[in-house]
Amino acid sequence: MINENNILILEEAKRAILSNFFIMGICEELKQFIEYKMQLGFPFGNLVLLHYRMFKGQNEDIHKIAAAIEVTILSLDILDDLQDQDDDCVPWMQIDPAISMNLATVLILLSTKLVEESNFPIDTKMQVIGCLKLSYNKENRKDLWKTSVELSALKGNETIFPLDTPITYGNYGNSSLIIE
Repeated sequence: MINENNILILEEAKRAILSNFFIMGICEELKQFIEYKMQLGFPFGNLVLLHYRMFKGQNEDIHKIAAAIEVTILSLDILDDLQDQDDDCVPWMQIDPAISMNLATVLILLSTKLVEESNFPIDTKMQVIGCLKLSYNKENRKDLWKTSVELSALKGNETIFPLDTPITYGNYGNSSLIIE
């Protein structure tokens, strides 16, 4: 799924890869993984962008934050596929599993680096990095909904609602979360 937001997210992820890693083989593998992921769209990154703009956010570095979310999701997908051995078609399952696992670890670090490189205030960056801390299992993917809502609420040094706002998860029609 190609749209302007996906292209900007992809460009931020690739820029971070090329500026932080100097072994060409690693760069090429990581770029291939993120390009594959873009074919499916970047739903979590787009959700961050949508919510951020709904709350009148103006900082164009939000694309770095969206890329950080998608890089985190990619690392989780790689680890999940390595554990479950249920998707042989993805590029990270076409190489040595030990290399794929190491690259997933690299992606986790890269997501934090993307946040650090953004021009958001330091307290905002720390909130975002805190949101990226996950337990790395399927059950905690619902945390990404909370993360995207929290990120979208960031406006300058303020948050629209506190990061400890209770959120209930469940199946509510087309929505999977309710902010209480």
